Amino acid sequence: MVLVAEIAPKRHFGAVYGMVNLVFVATSAVGPVIGGAITTHSTWRWCFYLNVPAGACVIGVLAFLFPKAESEAKMTLKDSLVRVDWLGLIFIVGASVVLIVPLQEGGSDFGWKSPTVIAMVAVGGLCWIAFASWEIFISRNPREPALLPMMPNRVAYQRVVGVCILNAFLTGIAFTSTVVYLPQRFQAVNDLSPVTAGIRICPALVVSAFAATATGFVLSKKNICSYMMIAGTALQLLGLGLQSSLPTSAAVPPAAYGYQAVLGLGLGTSLIASFVLARIEVRREDIAPTVGTITQVRVFGGVIGLVICRVTQQSYLRRHLPQIVTLDATETIVSSIAAISHLAPETAANVRRAYGEASNMQWRILAYIAAANLLIALFSWRRHPKPISDDPPSAEGNLEAAVPETDSAATLTGADVAMTSLESSRDRK
Repeated sequence: MVLVAEIAPKRHFGAVYGMVNLVFVATSAVGPVIGGAITTHSTWRWCFYLNVPAGACVIGVLAFLFPKAESEAKMTLKDSLVRVDWLGLIFIVGASVVLIVPLQEGGSDFGWKSPTVIAMVAVGGLCWIAFASWEIFISRNPREPALLPMMPNRVAYQRVVGVCILNAFLTGIAFTSTVVYLPQRFQAVNDLSPVTAGIRICPALVVSAFAATATGFVLSKKNICSYMMIAGTALQLLGLGLQSSLPTSAAVPPAAYGYQAVLGLGLGTSLIASFVLARIEVRREDIAPTVGTITQVRVFGGVIGLVICRVTQQSYLRRHLPQIVTLDATETIVSSIAAISHLAPETAANVRRAYGEASNMQWRILAYIAAANLLIALFSWRRHPKPISDDPPSAEGNLEAAVPETDSAATLTGADVAMTSLESSRDRK
């Protein structure tokens, strides 16, 4: 995503990112189907093995087909590594991992009050504080060779960019939770196979893909990102609220697919709007950390969403299933949906109903999060939004001042040079 933001001219970024996001959402739609087929007919490890040849192909394409820089000024590998914010990287990875593990394992392998969970939550919190403090320090105390902060202060303090980051984080919660727990509902409540369950979530993902692409093309014409973000978040809230009203019977109501379409429309619109708006708001030299941060928080939000849904589901089932089956059977069912098929028909129907009620509770909690997201999105509004054609000046004042006059065009992409020439001739007229 950083490469897309750096290479594509700002006026075309929305359209380009919309097409890239189309691929992302399309693979998210195919993933559950392939994963269901793999887990049904083989071992789940193949879900990871498949990434090896795919990753090798991507590396090969980038290595041989990615265009070389036209500028003669090349930075050595040593110079590049010296400027990396290694300490900030350690803090952010430690904060993410150490905080997620206890949230995911708490209440199952470890009790919430166990020393392990408490210690890891405390260490994770300290890592977040250390990360924020370190980023503030290196932003306010430049040195040579200059470190490149993972999140420069001038970016973090911008209201609109901060809203984009929070919107991406909260939208990631809804998106990943939908991709993972909606197929699980079809399996547990409606007794569908993993492959069929993966196919049944296509309305949400297909609509999301097309909404993302259409939003990208719209935003490449005019900066109405704030309105699109607000509208997308409102549709998320509506779709999640409708999902929470689904019946817990074995049959899948036709309206469920309409609810998915509403949710997918909101997810696709919001995913694009936050990226494009942040790209418009920041300076050229801040594109990489800004886009990288939004991408990271979206994925991190997805992980947090899975934790929230998992804890909600397990907590509900452990409270209600003992009224239907034994405690040992409860733990088995909580660990594996497949165990439901081994129960007596009447008992299995009651267990599936309990799963449906737990699922509806998950959607309600996600709807509350979407409501908070909608409130936050309102703060992205500007009375006079920045035009897409505007290119915020760099730290030195402008792009041309940052390089020698004879080489200025060499450091820009061909599209940027053409765009700059067009705008200059228009100004002279």
